Amino acid sequence: MENITHVRAEQPEFPQRRAEHSDFVKGKVIGLHQGGHSTRQMAHILVIPQSTVSNIIIRYRTTGSVTTPKRPGRPRAATPEQLAIIKNTVLALRCSPLRVIKHELETKHGIKFHYQTLLAIIYSLGLRSNVAPCKPYKPPVGN
Repeated sequence: MENITHVRAEQPEFPQRRAEHSDFVKGKVIGLHQGGHSTRQMAHILVIPQSTVSNIIIRYRTTGSVTTPKRPGRPRAATPEQLAIIKNTVLALRCSPLRVIKHELETKHGIKFHYQTLLAIIYSLGLRSNVAPCKPYKPPVGN
């Protein structure tokens, strides 16, 4: 092997099993592959298993990409932008019941959720819609 040890991928102190390699490392594998290196050499240079190198090359040949495919699963109910709007609305209307908050979100922002979904979102944000009623400020008596 030539003087190509400067290409080594950075490894954590205690590598975890089944850790997903970054797109940067996968790109290094493809670059070395296109440079004419064998699977064994690439595995030695990048300090990753030979089977991983082979799998990355096979995925690149079949799909033309090394990025991880999108995983299945139910999508989130609210986008990050909607979460920010919901949080600001709940904080602004902290003494209002959930139906008022829901109506405000629907009329002003066009965000429609079932009330149970909205309640779950509010709870996941660490907020509560049923805060104790606002009380008028009463200064401490006689100090």
